[in-house]
Amino acid sequence: MAAGLLHSREGKPQEAARGGGAAAKAAAAAAAAAAAQQEALVSQLFAASTVYAVAVAALMVLLPRWSVTRRVVRSPLVLGPLALVYGLLLVWSWQPDTLSLILPGSLAEGIKGLSPQFMPSIAGICTLFSRWLNAASLWVHLLAVNLFAAREMYLEGQAHGVPTQHSILLCMTVAPIGLLSHAVTKAVAGRS
Repeated sequence: MAAGLLHSREGKPQEAARGGGAAAKAAAAAAAAAAAQQEALVSQLFAASTVYAVAVAALMVLLPRWSVTRRVVRSPLVLGPLALVYGLLLVWSWQPDTLSLILPGSLAEGIKGLSPQFMPSIAGICTLFSRWLNAASLWVHLLAVNLFAAREMYLEGQAHGVPTQHSILLCMTVAPIGLLSHAVTKAVAGRS
């Protein structure tokens, strides 16, 4: 149970009780209303997180030398809003099988068979992120990590005179390519 709601295997809220009684119907209606409110809030947090990350990245790309950009990006608190939203979504999305989907296996079996355990499987990852709360949590996680990497590039570029706009854009969309772009740019600029 997360936030007082029952979740089906797909991660969608389901009725708390089935049956024809008035109390069961009232409980089901209350659960459905709570689920709708939670879904609306998650959608708002998802959108706000995206807008926030894009706004910070836009400052670094479009106005890299502006004093406001420098002050905002230099603050370690710039990642705080995304971290808070991620934490909230993580708590809401957590279900009894979450850990076993990420790290399947048994320590006892691993020791007995001398085989590695807890290796993620693509099937488990697909199941986990097919749930809308988990997908929202993953998106905000990616935004936070990409913004962190873009911030580090920006700060390094400001300190050493390395152009970073192109690498930041890449980092916010395809982070590993953005990291590679930044490494190549530093090497070409002779500042690695």
